Order: sequence, then C-alpha cells, then structure tokens
Amino acid sequence: MITTATSTKTLHNRSLLEDLHRYAEVDDIWIKIRQEAKFDIGREPIISVYYHASIVSQQSLEAALANTLLVKLISLNLLSDTVFDLFNNVLEEHPEIVELVKQNCFFTLIAG
Repeated sequence: MITTATSTKTLHNRSLLEDLHRYAEVDDIWIKIRQEAKFDIGREPIISVYYHASIVSQQSLEAALANTLLVKLISLNLLSDTVFDLFNNVLEEHPEIVELVKQNCFFTLIAG
C-alpha cells in the first residue's frame, strides 16, 4: 500500500474503503449472479435453457452448486435426486464452503 499526505491507494488504484465496501457485497453475490443470468437469457436465447436450469431455477447458491456437481458427476448407476441431496446437504451443513465460493465469485467480479 502507498500512503501519501493526501490519499491512501492500493496497488490496483482503489481505496481501501472502496474495497471494504465491495467486500460487504459478497453476500449479495447470488442475487447478482441470478440477475446477470436473467439479463443474458434475454440477450442470448441459445443459452436460456442452460441458464434457467443451472441458475435461475435454483433457490440458492448451495442448490446451484449441488446441481452443477450433479450434472458433472451423474451416471446411470446413481439416481440424480440422491446425488443432488447429498451435495446440497453437505453444502448446507458446511457454510464455509459456500462462503469461499462467494468470495471467489466476488473477487473474480472486482478483478474483471
């Protein structure tokens, strides 16, 4: 951090207060993700089915993560409801996992 008589700057030219304000928005990340998905659906109809299934229809970030893991790991030998319930329960029982995902999304947003 560079400190001068007139201001305090971070290396990325944002004030520490601005960064802290943005960090407070981490809990709003799911709302923002859903809003962006809805906006993108309107602009790009070809992705609407995917975005609706993976984001818009999900009630929480935990459910969306569980659904994403389900889609990646599903096989004919496992019932999809069982796998979804497993992931969803783990994510609900371990909020620290979801918090790390939120922070990752947040820092990806501010870095871009």
